[in-house]
Amino acid sequence: MGGGVRFISLKDFLAGTKINDGELVALVMSDWNIIRFRNSQLSRNLPNDIVQGLVAMRENDQYVDVFAPAENEIIVDAGAYIGDTALRFLKWGGDKVAKIYSFELDPGNAAKYEENLRAFRGKVQLVEKGTWDKDETITISSGGAGSRIDGEGDITSGLTTIDSVVGDERVTFIKMDVEGAELKSLTGARNTIIKNHPRLAVCVYHKVRDIYELPEYILSLVPEYRFYLRHYSSNGWETVLYAEVPK
Repeated sequence: MGGGVRFISLKDFLAGTKINDGELVALVMSDWNIIRFRNSQLSRNLPNDIVQGLVAMRENDQYVDVFAPAENEIIVDAGAYIGDTALRFLKWGGDKVAKIYSFELDPGNAAKYEENLRAFRGKVQLVEKGTWDKDETITISSGGAGSRIDGEGDITSGLTTIDSVVGDERVTFIKMDVEGAELKSLTGARNTIIKNHPRLAVCVYHKVRDIYELPEYILSLVPEYRFYLRHYSSNGWETVLYAEVPK
C-alpha cells in the first residue's frame, strides 16, 4: 500500500517502522509539537481525517503511557464502558495482569463488555454497578460512553464502593472515568488507597473543581502521592490525573 500521510512517534521511527512507497511519514516527537501543528496554517490546509489521526494516536495510549506494568497487577477499571480499556490493560501488561475488576453501571454497555471480554473471563470480573461512596440504587441516563448518574433517567442501576468489592485484594492500579462521580468513587476506595498505595489514573475534566479537588483528596489520604497530568484529545475531554507513591 502506498501514498497518503502517516504520523508516527520518534520511538517507532527509530525502531525501524516500515515506510511504504509513496507514503509521507511525519514524526510527532512531543506534546508541544502536536499543539503547534494543530494551531498551524498547515493543519488547516490538510484533510481533517489526517489531522485527527495525529490526535487519535495519543488517545490509544491513554492510561498506559505513564506507568510500566508491575508483576501481579490487580487493576480496578471504574467506568468500564464496553471493555475497551480492559483490553488495553491486558495488552499493556500481558501475563503480568493477574486480575481486572471492571465496574459498569449501564446494562447495555455491560452486555457488550461481556461479549468483548469473553476470551478473558479468567482474568476479568465485571461488576454491573457504578462506583460511589456507598451502596445505592439509582436511575441513570444511558449515553453509551457518557452514561452517567443523574437520577433523571429511565434505567435503574446500582452503585457500590470499590472497597467493598475488592476487599483485601492487593490492588496495584485504579483507573477512573465515571462521568463526574470521581470524587465519590475515590471516597469509596479510601481503604484500598490507604492500604495499597495503588497507582491512579483519574479523569479530571468532567467537573471544573476536579482538577484541584481530586488531588487534594488523594493527598489527604496518602500525602506521599506525586502527580502527573496529561491530555489526550484536541478538545476539552480526556484530561487524566496520574498519581503514584515513589518507591
